[in-house]
Amino acid sequence: MELSFRVALAVLLLLFVAHRGYYTRKYGGTNSAQIEQKMGKLSSRVTNLFAIAALLATVLYLLRPGWMTWASLPFPLWLRWTGIPIALGYFKK
Repeated sequence: MELSFRVALAVLLLLFVAHRGYYTRKYGGTNSAQIEQKMGKLSSRVTNLFAIAALLATVLYLLRPGWMTWASLPFPLWLRWTGIPIALGYFKK
């Protein structure tokens, strides 16, 4: 059951990347000058660092889940599966 959850998570991650890539290509990338003007240069860079860290941690969990046991919470598997439909609800917007 754990392996099928990781497969579902990998598919979901690929869907998010494809979704983001489609709209970035369709409407062009974000204007970093506008973002930095609104958020500030430092907060924009910190946000990007956290996003990269989260993406790398997810990929690491998919490939080698044993390496991420230090960050695991003792949630039952059924509770983890409830996040999949919630994340899929994101695509309906």
